[in-house]
Amino acid sequence: MSVQELFGQLSLERAWEHLYWLEKHAPNRISGTPGQERAAEYFVDQLIGYGLDARLDAFTAYRSVPLRGGLTVLSPETFEIPCEPCGHIASTSDEGVEVDLVYLGPGSEESYSGKDVKGAAVLTEISSGPSRPKKAAIAASHGAAAIVYLNWGRPEFDTIPCGAIKCVWGNPTRATLADVPQIAALGVSRAAGDKLIAMLERGPVRARLVAQASRDWGPLTQPWARLGAPGNTTGDFLLIGGHHDAWEPGMTDNAAGNALKLELARIFAAHKDVLTRDIVFGFWNGHEIGDYEGSTWFGDHYWDDLDRHCVAYFNVDTVGSRWSSFYLGDSTPELTSFHRRIESEVLGVETGHRRLNRDNEHPFFGLGLPALEGRFHFSPEQIEEWGGARGSWWWHSKADTLDKIDRGRYEETAKIFAAYTWEMCTCPVLPMDFSGWGTQIQESVQAMEEVGGGRFDLALPVAPFVDAVSSLKRATTSEREDVRIAKLNRALMRLSRHLLPAFETFGGRYEQDLYELDALTSPVPALHALGELAGSAPDSELSHLLFTELTRQRNRLSDALRWATEEMLEAIG
Repeated sequence: MSVQELFGQLSLERAWEHLYWLEKHAPNRISGTPGQERAAEYFVDQLIGYGLDARLDAFTAYRSVPLRGGLTVLSPETFEIPCEPCGHIASTSDEGVEVDLVYLGPGSEESYSGKDVKGAAVLTEISSGPSRPKKAAIAASHGAAAIVYLNWGRPEFDTIPCGAIKCVWGNPTRATLADVPQIAALGVSRAAGDKLIAMLERGPVRARLVAQASRDWGPLTQPWARLGAPGNTTGDFLLIGGHHDAWEPGMTDNAAGNALKLELARIFAAHKDVLTRDIVFGFWNGHEIGDYEGSTWFGDHYWDDLDRHCVAYFNVDTVGSRWSSFYLGDSTPELTSFHRRIESEVLGVETGHRRLNRDNEHPFFGLGLPALEGRFHFSPEQIEEWGGARGSWWWHSKADTLDKIDRGRYEETAKIFAAYTWEMCTCPVLPMDFSGWGTQIQESVQAMEEVGGGRFDLALPVAPFVDAVSSLKRATTSEREDVRIAKLNRALMRLSRHLLPAFETFGGRYEQDLYELDALTSPVPALHALGELAGSAPDSELSHLLFTELTRQRNRLSDALRWATEEMLEAIG
């Protein structure tokens, strides 16, 4: 069996049957709605039919369903604006609130300089600045009564964006519940937003705004399945996931990804005898409204098995978009050479790479799972033609219909993910190269030392780690003895458990950082306070406090490097 033979068994017709079913029977798949429940049951039925051990977990989540929205301009003239309420908002009364509109462009913290928005409704662009939840948090912190999101794209598209503003990753805790913004929120089309901006340039605009959504604790269902490999002697598995909840009709985002996962499950189930590792397929819930509640719950609930046995996580989201141009993979450092090599083999061209961050379904950084995702992206020319709509002008709108999926791009993406999966589940030594980690840590630490301006000596044991990485790479490319291979694979998995929580999170192994936390913009999030230290007076109380905090964070990073170095030396010794 070869990967090329596997490609020949991928079926666009079968994938489109799933898409037709979702389009007809479950077009609205917002978490907790009947459509989402029907879709979840459908996925389980299909997976059982392919021979997988499939189940439908029920878990308690902090839920929300958008209910009612209204926006009426009262002066200087009167007219209605079509809109959509956001999820996880502080709802208005049925009568709504009367507010002045204030246009703040990107809606970043800097946008509020010199502006009084207390009791007003902030009008902000989706196409620039922070994410939707971050914009809402900033607006609420300045006392705004509401926020109105102006869609990206050109006015003629006339699409209204849907979204949520929760900010908290997964279910909130006592420490994070207060971080959920308490503000009303709506989305409007580009054309409507442009009209409001033009009116504001001429003078004040007053409006009545109604925005209502449910917000409660209640059950959600989440399908997942395990394909057991008869030859698996370790219990190790690859996790392939992607969200199944969606805004109506959600064909590219993410019905296409779910159909692809079902196709992968079908063809690998037919050839499970050649696999040496199991495959777990997750169909996450609580993505669009809940900020990744389902996948985060999965990580918390199945922690022990994931920690001991999960070799990597592949996220499948928004694949095969029409008019897309080039393929780009995002990954943690140890998977970079792996995914780029496969993409080159499948597509016949060199592909790019980006450092994976947590702006999508990636709750497993703290757990330490190597991770990747990939898709075809739009060219800069296409984005410019669409008026800055980076994620497609139909994103999160009712225009995300089946005709937005390109069969050719979809088939290429399916082959790439099939090849990713094939190699990860059949190769003797896990295809992980930690050379990228060595380079990234060296560059990131140097960058943070520059941020600190000489005020803090990191003195991290980077050099021994880099030397050990080189020795490990030689061992993984030459070792053939089964016992030694098993030892190497254990070490490769443990390395990621040390490095990812330390160097890619702020909160560490057991917490979930807030959505778009400022610290995550630093090369090393744990050292984010170095900038504040550099700007503080040397003998001030703030300086002393920061020095203590940073010393403890430095120790956390040093531990991770020392443990990782020892792990490598023991594996190759």
